[in-house]
Amino acid sequence: SIHQAKVEVTDKGILAFSSPTRYFKADKSGVTLKGGSVEAQVVKTNQLEVYGNTAIFSDIVASDNTPYSGSMSTIKSGSGGGDIGIVFSDDKEALEKFNLDVGEKYKIINLEVDYKGLDYMEHD
Repeated sequence: SIHQAKVEVTDKGILAFSSPTRYFKADKSGVTLKGGSVEAQVVKTNQLEVYGNTAIFSDIVASDNTPYSGSMSTIKSGSGGGDIGIVFSDDKEALEKFNLDVGEKYKIINLEVDYKGLDYMEHD
């Protein structure tokens, strides 16, 4: 059978229909997009389900934690043996600058903690 393309805008929602396998619907229950492809800069979702093949052309970061988004701070304490500085930041450029600034005077040790455990790396 041949389907007639149509667009409906009512007080109950929006429907842009091309065929039963290609349509866009938005109403009080949510948004449904079926068929075709979607191009976007950022997609944020609480849950993602993928059925079929998936091709990703970039780095993947997977974590069940929320990234640290506070400002960088240094905590120092000493007890005869020297100082310990701890820095937290999710800003990679700020951490690299900090490492350059203090790396000449102190030994830098990176500790990365994620849901799989602890990753340890010393800088020369």
